[in-house]
Amino acid sequence: MDSIIDKLSDPGNWVAGILFSVIAAIIYKLGSMLPSVVRGYSRSRRLTNINQTRKQRVNPLEVNYAIGKANAQFVAFLLMCFFYLAALLISETLREMADQSVILVLILASPIFVFEFIWLFQDSRAKRLVAEHGKILNYRQRQAITRRAN
Repeated sequence: MDSIIDKLSDPGNWVAGILFSVIAAIIYKLGSMLPSVVRGYSRSRRLTNINQTRKQRVNPLEVNYAIGKANAQFVAFLLMCFFYLAALLISETLREMADQSVILVLILASPIFVFEFIWLFQDSRAKRLVAEHGKILNYRQRQAITRRAN
């Protein structure tokens, strides 16, 4: 009983309790706002990407440029993989690190993952542009056929 009274009479415990309560209330309030902020950011990025695709889909040179850019990113990714493979085969210290800690090797090889994500994003963008360009071509062909029929 004395320890409870000692704890209640200590002003440090009161300040810590109030401080943690305020911090918990702030986190709770921000946590409820977070999904709408993330959703809003996601929608704005998606709208920007859609508008950019709509502008670029009518120009076949831009579609070819996006395809070439995706292929160049793939080559950069492969070169990075071969570089790390050669470094693993040649470097004795890198092999010793690989034997000791897999996590350290994953951290050292993180540029491979960065290049992979860059390539995958560019590749999906190029595929989306090709699909949208195909829709434009089909639409124009249908319009030409209906004009000839009339």
